[in-house]
Amino acid sequence: MKNIIISIVKCATYTLLLILLYASEMSAQQQQQQGNAADFAHSGNAYFQKEQYFKAAAFYERALALDKKSAYLHYQLAECYRHFFAYEKAEAYYFEARKSDHQSLALAQYYYPLMQKLNGDFKAAIRNFDHFIQFAEMSAASGEFDLLLQKARIEKAGCALAIDDIDNTSGDFKFRNIGASVNSPYNDYAVTILENDSSISFTSGRPGATGGQIDNRLGEPYSDIYRYEKQKHWKQMKSDDHFDRINTAFSEGTGMLNNAGDKFYFTSCKDKDAYCKIYLSKMVDGVWEEPVSLNDNVNIKGFDNKHPTLSRGGDTLIFVSNRPGGFGENDLWMCLNNGNEDWGKAINLGKNINTPFNEVSPFYHEQDQVLFFSSEGHEGFGGLDIFLASGNTFFDMEVYNLGAPFNSSYDDAYLVLGETLGYLSSNREGGAGRFDIYSFNINANEVVIAEIDQQNLHASTDNLLKSRVRGLGESTLYAIREEDKFYYQQLPSSHKARIDRIVAAKIDALRTGAPLRLSREDEAHYATLSVREKAQIEKLVQVLWANNRQSISEAIAAMPDESPLMANTSLYISGNLINISDGKPASFVTVPLVDESGKVVKVTSTNEDGSFKYTNLPANQKFKVLAENTSTRFTDKVRYKIEDLNIETVTKEIISINKENIYFDY
Repeated sequence: MKNIIISIVKCATYTLLLILLYASEMSAQQQQQQGNAADFAHSGNAYFQKEQYFKAAAFYERALALDKKSAYLHYQLAECYRHFFAYEKAEAYYFEARKSDHQSLALAQYYYPLMQKLNGDFKAAIRNFDHFIQFAEMSAASGEFDLLLQKARIEKAGCALAIDDIDNTSGDFKFRNIGASVNSPYNDYAVTILENDSSISFTSGRPGATGGQIDNRLGEPYSDIYRYEKQKHWKQMKSDDHFDRINTAFSEGTGMLNNAGDKFYFTSCKDKDAYCKIYLSKMVDGVWEEPVSLNDNVNIKGFDNKHPTLSRGGDTLIFVSNRPGGFGENDLWMCLNNGNEDWGKAINLGKNINTPFNEVSPFYHEQDQVLFFSSEGHEGFGGLDIFLASGNTFFDMEVYNLGAPFNSSYDDAYLVLGETLGYLSSNREGGAGRFDIYSFNINANEVVIAEIDQQNLHASTDNLLKSRVRGLGESTLYAIREEDKFYYQQLPSSHKARIDRIVAAKIDALRTGAPLRLSREDEAHYATLSVREKAQIEKLVQVLWANNRQSISEAIAAMPDESPLMANTSLYISGNLINISDGKPASFVTVPLVDESGKVVKVTSTNEDGSFKYTNLPANQKFKVLAENTSTRFTDKVRYKIEDLNIETVTKEIISINKENIYFDY
């Protein structure tokens, strides 16, 4: 711990060293424009030291326009962009800064591959992390880069994890951006579910916030807490109950409603001492009262205390703080309620969860007895990744990465769960602005049991199987199958036309976000269908939507021939599916097999003894074994395992007689 603190102190001195470096650079300049550059840089430094990165960047850009070769200015500008999440720009400026051999700019050698990782270039990031690790190990005697060396190794391992896992998306959970009616071009994050999954509060730095002042760290207004509800579309709720009194001219955010719905705990940074605190507003006679800060055990003076989450009974408060006694920068802590908001002494959640780096945005889900949080100190895909911790107590929890699509190469945080929906926040590509809010279904119907790689045939079976259930990507599951084809083709012509119209209307609703519009006759026909037929139609809708097709007949026409010409070499895969809960065979479970592109190659079912097999598979491909029609909850662990997995390569000789191919097994 002492070495970590020393390393943090040393890292904190780099800004001063860089300023001295730039002064030495400028002493060699003779032109007046360099003098002007020094003035702009001086102003940039003043804002940078106040953590007003957006404002500082404007001055550094003006300085760099006059002094284009300054490694110092490139580095400082990269730092600003990193702090307000403009990672692509930060990568470009760190690249220029790392060309300097000055010791004070050594941090650019670390942050450059970190930006590559955040921008999704994992292989390049691994190479450049290796360069930094080699450099830092050579400086090990001084202890100067101990903390960053530890972090670089974690980030490198996270790159390898991402390469292996980040494309295994879970479209099965219907992961999606919540839409432009909620998300803005600014930072939108930290959902609290207020009621029925469709009434939420969240934090946003959009224009129109209370006070209207600009937060120069991010270049947008200080954040407020907003409430929205979904009827036909999301729209802002009225504040007849004076909920808006919690917002001030400074930043508010990250709230949590208690189970009774009459207490709202949230973060506010309004006080003059510039530190964030946790406040409570109570509802009395239908009106939210003026917020008050929690006691000093929660809001220790001189440090940030934020991101509250509450147990269902209201007796445990978990929050984030950078107070002394932790393991790193921001740790997760908890306080117990002695009654009447008398919170006891803060307790650190321990080293299984906390690292020497940042842990933020906790959410405790009492129904599943798991703790979600985001961290940059555990192995992850990007900057902040979301992790799930489970165990008998907070101090012996097992922590694992939640995987894709919940994590990306960018920052992912603020996960919460409601009854059927979950929400999280991410600044990944494709959003409406900076941080956006995403939603997903908590329950899914398909799970991955095993991944099979022919190149690893000689590895142990354990290495071929994943230890955690993951949902499947839309492209993985959404393929027309023989059962869909049979269902559609056996319909009377008049029914086919109705099904075509219903499916088309549902696709339009998905594409536009508008309500489903059916004619009175089609709506009446749909109401008469069985649950099984409705499920079949929903599957067809998802198939067409995922594959950008307009009609069922078009998708059926694109189905591969069920009897393709066999290659000379093929694979034979067999195994036994076992229920982990009782160790008994899993009988009559549908187990589709998909290839790397997500195309369903084979569909089979286990026998009564749990055995299954696939034959005549193309060689030199990777496959995934799925378990279909099996409900799995977002927080569930793996339900099945495969024993006696057998993969054989079968070679056949082709003899051509009268243009017909006959195959003989060797």
